[in-house]
Amino acid sequence: MLDLIEDIFEGDNDYRYIIGRSPIFFLGVNPSTAKPGTPDPTIRFVESNFDSWIMLNIYPQIASKPQNLVPESKFDQRIHEKNIESIISIIDKYSNKTIRIVAAWGDSIEERRYLFSCLYKIVIEIKNKIKQIEWYRIGELTKKGNPRHPSYYLKTGETNIKDKLIKFDIDEYFNILTRLRKFAVSHQKCGTQNNH
Repeated sequence: MLDLIEDIFEGDNDYRYIIGRSPIFFLGVNPSTAKPGTPDPTIRFVESNFDSWIMLNIYPQIASKPQNLVPESKFDQRIHEKNIESIISIIDKYSNKTIRIVAAWGDSIEERRYLFSCLYKIVIEIKNKIKQIEWYRIGELTKKGNPRHPSYYLKTGETNIKDKLIKFDIDEYFNILTRLRKFAVSHQKCGTQNNH
């Protein structure tokens, strides 16, 4: 089993500046209805497996189902850019340690064409700002080749996803998507990505 939570301690026998546990980050497609104090099933499942975690999303629109995300014509570049800023800001707070990110978007990433481009921009920004990053996935990839969403394991009745974490090659993932023509890296603006 991988030990993905690192203890953080800064101090000595006389002074302690920081103590805690560095979080593991989960990157999903979009947020559901969870708020502090009222977790949704995915958040409860993550909480039951990890002592310290932070949930991030490819696109920040709250929607109970990814099918309800805005269509291509209503994609908001400003919202996406704010999302990237928020992601980098929170990850940067823990960048003195290795950042561990679980790719957890499942096949829902295929619900909107702009999601692949948004993911790509997020990954590039993380790579540009953070030097020590490890990517993980939960168990086997889906039949479509995407890293599984935690809800898959809720449906199968498996309760321990910690033991299912496997290193994930995010660069190879994009290479495969490009070969399958699901994604084109030439477009800089997420909402204008050309999919086939």
